[in-house]
Amino acid sequence: VTIHSASLIFAALFLPRSTLFLDLPVDPSQLSSKDRPQPEFLNDLTRNPIVTLLCLCAGAAALQGWYAGYLRQWWFNAFISGSQDELRLKRKAFEDRKLASLRSAWLATLAASFPFHILSVLFGAPALAHIVKTYLFSLLVAILVIFPPAYIIHVPSLSNDRIPTAIRMEWVRLFSEFHEHWSIPAIGTLIGAWVGIIPIALDWDRPWQAWPLTPAYGTSFSGMALSLFTESWP
Repeated sequence: VTIHSASLIFAALFLPRSTLFLDLPVDPSQLSSKDRPQPEFLNDLTRNPIVTLLCLCAGAAALQGWYAGYLRQWWFNAFISGSQDELRLKRKAFEDRKLASLRSAWLATLAASFPFHILSVLFGAPALAHIVKTYLFSLLVAILVIFPPAYIIHVPSLSNDRIPTAIRMEWVRLFSEFHEHWSIPAIGTLIGAWVGIIPIALDWDRPWQAWPLTPAYGTSFSGMALSLFTESWP
């Protein structure tokens, strides 16, 4: 958890500062606040919010992919039982489904980004203005919340067959036990997105207050921070 959290913070702060983006034009929406000073470190993060959001999504996708792969192995060792021969067969079937699980998890993440987009608008995000920024923010939330469990235990369906029902129950169990690997990062992510709206309402007209920079960074940091806090709690 510590390595994953530190890597996520590093990617969020330094990917948008890459020299690849230095020559990109400043977002016109940021020009109105050029006369309002901010720490120099933030200039590269606020110059073009779309680029910053793309970097946040790319960094989160790479790190969540690695972290979910680690958790997938941990989940198998922790929850799959049987004799030695049975475990060997189950592990082979588990590994054979890896690519299919990865594909369905990313499709589920992309699909979930649209409901998150609608929820963002219902909670006050611009409905038509900044639609690309709002979608990228929603995609970031989906990557952080949906991808890991979708990859580890597969995507739930509405079928009443035994296996789909077991997958749905596993999702309910994972998000009801307040585990530091599952529900706590997801809850922290959503809280960070909500709390991150507050600075935008302040009448300071600073570049870092542009939608949706503060909720995006709140989303990126709060889930892992809450997970680390819970993990270190005696």
